[in-house]
Amino acid sequence: MLYSMDDSHDRYIRITVAGSLEATSMSEAISRLMRHPDYDIKHSYWDCRKAVMGMTLSDLTEIVRVFNMYKPETEVFANRSAILVAGEVNRSMVKMFISAVKMFKFNFRVFTVPGEAEAFLCA
Repeated sequence: MLYSMDDSHDRYIRITVAGSLEATSMSEAISRLMRHPDYDIKHSYWDCRKAVMGMTLSDLTEIVRVFNMYKPETEVFANRSAILVAGEVNRSMVKMFISAVKMFKFNFRVFTVPGEAEAFLCA
């Protein structure tokens, strides 16, 4: 899996992911994002349209653990995350992940249209 981060937008950090998604690389990308100096004030925009969703439920559990470790410094932080995917199968897989992290202070949504993802993050 390859990924890049772009923090040039004033409301979000965009993470573009390509290749086969796997738990180790995703955990690394998420951890790197959470260490970004603007993470508490910018939402997250995961563009996974060029990624192949192939994670198992065990992989998703590992990624949920990474989010569980994050403790925001303030009660109010930029907690919105838009996940942009291609196709309904990928959308369904991301929805399973979202249901697993609902207990945390993150507001994840999955999209197949870029403009809708951006509108969610900029609202």
